[in-house]
Amino acid sequence: MDGKVKVMRKPKSEHLGDVDVLIIGGGPAGASTALYLKRLDPDLASRCLLLEKSRHPREKICGGALTVNAERILSDLEVPVDIPHASVHHVQLVYGDAIIDLPEGGCSKRVIRRCDLDAALFQTVKDRGINTIEDLRVTKVLRRPDHLLVLTDHGHYRAQVVVGADGVGALLRKTPGFGAGKIGRIWVAEIPVDPSASRVFQERVLLIDLSYIREGLKGYYWEFPCFIEGKPFLSTGIVNSAPAKESPVGGTSYLTDILERRGIDTTHALRKAFPIRHFNPRERFARPRMLLAGDALGSDPLFSEGISQGLEMGRLAAEAVVDGFRRSNLSFSRYTRDVLNSRVGAELTAYVRVSRFFYGPRAEFILSMLYENPELRSLIGCSYAGTENIHTSTFHLAKLLAKNLLTAKRKVASFREVAHIGEAMG
Repeated sequence: MDGKVKVMRKPKSEHLGDVDVLIIGGGPAGASTALYLKRLDPDLASRCLLLEKSRHPREKICGGALTVNAERILSDLEVPVDIPHASVHHVQLVYGDAIIDLPEGGCSKRVIRRCDLDAALFQTVKDRGINTIEDLRVTKVLRRPDHLLVLTDHGHYRAQVVVGADGVGALLRKTPGFGAGKIGRIWVAEIPVDPSASRVFQERVLLIDLSYIREGLKGYYWEFPCFIEGKPFLSTGIVNSAPAKESPVGGTSYLTDILERRGIDTTHALRKAFPIRHFNPRERFARPRMLLAGDALGSDPLFSEGISQGLEMGRLAAEAVVDGFRRSNLSFSRYTRDVLNSRVGAELTAYVRVSRFFYGPRAEFILSMLYENPELRSLIGCSYAGTENIHTSTFHLAKLLAKNLLTAKRKVASFREVAHIGEAMG
């Protein structure tokens, strides 16, 4: 021994290639970004790479309700979606014994498994000749003077632009400049049923029960039909849009308690839980060479719907990327503003405001107005579907609220009688 300490050097990461655009995440937002890139700038799309950490079809926990708007975007992208589904004809909001039917023309048309939808989208991306790799996990994105270094399990890429479309746990949000945001939770129980004895199958209804707001839930309970491996299941669950420290109500045991109160046998239930990030208009959605899209940016805070927004945000991300390369300016300084000014951004911002009423102490007042006012029901239902825009009616909504404030106590009392709710709401 000569007294020298031998330093073990970390093996150098293998250089896997250079790309102009690297998209992280092969779900609706990532696939939509790639497909719109192909449409807007085929040459740039040829220098694009879409990375997916798993292999399709892969499990994806999601309700899977396809809205009219989602169907429209899929049709526009010419994505074949001939996949197994359960049909739904209308949406019902429930509070106690009160039932509020949203218009049949403004709702989801079918419920699919996200593993099937995402696989169809990813296959379309491959069929259009866009470079894709599955089973490759991105571990870190590092900023360099003239590019981004994208580290993966098997080496690294040099990219001019990275689009983060990898869901709630988006890797780009761990880089400087992006806020962590607030994370809510969703708990799911999927239960095998006999379709002939199941109301949601017989009536083809998507049920959203807001009764549990009274117990402190900042969200709702749902029921709708679905098929798992060809077998009929009742999809149930609760969503709490607030972090646990703000609203501790929730959890698997709480969902089980709700199901037992509703007389639903949970013996063979498939239970799952996952985080959800709701849209926040005060956050930044881009940094130089970096963009967020889909659930990485945030989903609908009113109904927690994210598929159609993810598809629509993919178009916005693709437009920003194409514009950035054409102008030789990859700062994306206008992206946050452009998202907020877009139809989907304005709609999500309006949902943020509306959700504060839905999931707060004024819930019964808002629900009483929905119960009495067909125009308001139509607006909410068609906005959910994407066939009308709630953000263009905010002035009208404000006038409607003001008009009903003087009779609010009477309206709430009358509504509570219909709902058979006796005690005051906390």
